[in-house]
Amino acid sequence: MDEPKTLHPEPTEFEYQRPLAGPSPTAHRGLFLLFGVMLGAAVVLLTLHFAESPNQKVATRLGSPATQGSTSAPIVPANPTPTTGAPGGTPQSPAGQSPVLPGKPSDAHPNPTSGVATPPVSPANTQPFNPFDGSVSKSMPPREIAGHITPGTAVTLPSDAGSTTLQPTPPDQPVPKGLLITMRLSVADPAKAIKDLESIAAKESGSAIQFDESALKPDPEGAIVFVPVAKESDAEKLLGGVGSVVVSDKWSGPVTERMDRLESDATSRISELHVRRQELLVKYFDDAPEIKHVDEDSDRITKCLASLRSQKAGATIAVIKIKFLD
Repeated sequence: MDEPKTLHPEPTEFEYQRPLAGPSPTAHRGLFLLFGVMLGAAVVLLTLHFAESPNQKVATRLGSPATQGSTSAPIVPANPTPTTGAPGGTPQSPAGQSPVLPGKPSDAHPNPTSGVATPPVSPANTQPFNPFDGSVSKSMPPREIAGHITPGTAVTLPSDAGSTTLQPTPPDQPVPKGLLITMRLSVADPAKAIKDLESIAAKESGSAIQFDESALKPDPEGAIVFVPVAKESDAEKLLGGVGSVVVSDKWSGPVTERMDRLESDATSRISELHVRRQELLVKYFDDAPEIKHVDEDSDRITKCLASLRSQKAGATIAVIKIKFLD
């Protein structure tokens, strides 16, 4: 026979195991609240401890009174007498007084030894403090120079009797003047006349150049003769052998002005030729005969001006400007 099977009955809802007993949620909240209060108190105490001012810490270490919240240094008694201390040169304060510390003088504070308020100390009585080695100077430098200064001897001005008379300023030196002779000479052959004038100038220790200032004809138009002033009259007499003198004029003035008189007609003629060339360019090309003729006349006058300026005639040289007539 088969053995009977043992059947395990299913547990009912009342037979489940109950959980272990523990603190309730209300107890948890109370513990967390207590821990938070203790942590906050610790933070406040640490903040108050480390927030103490530097002046209060120094005063506490040196044994001087320091009120809570005050940032000023202790007041030094009037006219303190520093005494020499250690070999390092640091002065020591007398017994019963607080050491001198740098800082701005403030209101009077009570003296802990006597109980009497110390009057404010003026800046003049405060000893200077050296921030580099922490020492205090023995005395302040004087603000004013004391003593009597003996006045020196008075300065005496020289009398009018001994004064020297100022010499008058010498007048300006006169401007050197040059002699200019202008004449018109009637000649038959202008080219031969130029050679004769060169011979006369060389005979009188001078020189002569051809000078064309109009360029209206191909023949030479005139000449300029340079001779010493002392020989001007002799050269003027010899000019009568070259041709007949029609008119003659003498002018004396500054050398620079004389040069302007010699160049004025020639420079004016060059300006006219330049304007004429611009007018011809409207009708002709650069290689047109009309424009070439204007350029040749302009070059001819320019060469004569260059020869004139190369002479460098001074006040000791007489200049004779000659214009030929047919």
